[in-house]
Amino acid sequence: FNPSARLVEAAWGRVDPAELIGTGLFDMAQAEMHPDWLKEARIGEHNPETIEYGISSITFRSRRPFNMERFEELKTAMEKGALIKMAAQSHDEEKKGDCEEDFPQQQLLGEAHQSAAWCVIRAKGLVWLGSMQSHWQQGTASLAGRRFAVSYGVPWSAAITGGSEPPKPAVGTGADLWQEPWGDRRTELVVIGQDMDHADITAALEACVMTDSEMEEYSEHFLNSQPLDILDEKASGNEELAERLRRFEIEILAPNA
Repeated sequence: FNPSARLVEAAWGRVDPAELIGTGLFDMAQAEMHPDWLKEARIGEHNPETIEYGISSITFRSRRPFNMERFEELKTAMEKGALIKMAAQSHDEEKKGDCEEDFPQQQLLGEAHQSAAWCVIRAKGLVWLGSMQSHWQQGTASLAGRRFAVSYGVPWSAAITGGSEPPKPAVGTGADLWQEPWGDRRTELVVIGQDMDHADITAALEACVMTDSEMEEYSEHFLNSQPLDILDEKASGNEELAERLRRFEIEILAPNA
């Protein structure tokens, strides 16, 4: 903050450029006399916000889908943690107690997983969940404030090609992301937390990933499934129509199946 700075009132950000450019108000000699001059650049004097407030992050990656029930429980724990933080910042103990009661008890994940989730303040990335919709479409996960949402949009490249071959280089998803037998389906989730133990939150996310037995059941349902078994025959010989039908089936019909 510069106490000697000239204040210019503005409506909707409308300011005469002459008020900002070429004013001749900056005085290097005077600036160098300020005790905080170049404080950010001086070695040993800057305390980054990540250290000051205990902020850190991890990127969680998996080539297996999340179990829907366990992931839902983890999402709920993250939302609960956000509400508890808000109540704590407002010093409202009654509201903090209400937060504890408003959320269902954790049943599938351990107490350590719940505690780790409470430290999360932001999450965003690509997720693969164990559902029909998520099998065909990429899930975009986002925790902002007290709401954790997952939306679906772009089809996986494996859904468009039928999982038979990796996409061509021109396609957005590169062939280097392709792994058999599920193609480019994956989770890449960035998790940001305050005073967050990286090992604990990683373990919490790992606990949501499908087990071997769950993957066997998932494979039985989806490994050889095709979004367009019948309509492909109708579009035979018409590549443009075939592509349009595939996207219609993946984006419109599959989520409601």
